[in-house]
Amino acid sequence: MAKAPGLRMFQRKSLDQITQIPDDIISVYVVENHIWDDGGSNEARAQRRAETRTVEEFLISRCGRS
Repeated sequence: MAKAPGLRMFQRKSLDQITQIPDDIISVYVVENHIWDDGGSNEARAQRRAETRTVEEFLISRCGRS
């Protein structure tokens, strides 16, 4: 990406500048059980039924407010 003078605020940072990775992973969280209704059952996945509580808790509005 070319760097134009005076446009620093429009330049994206690389992932290593905006994220942190822990030295050790202490647990693995199974998100799919919370994405799909009925504890992530095969039927809920096939019918694409989302877990309503998860959607409500993690929904991000267009303004960036929940």
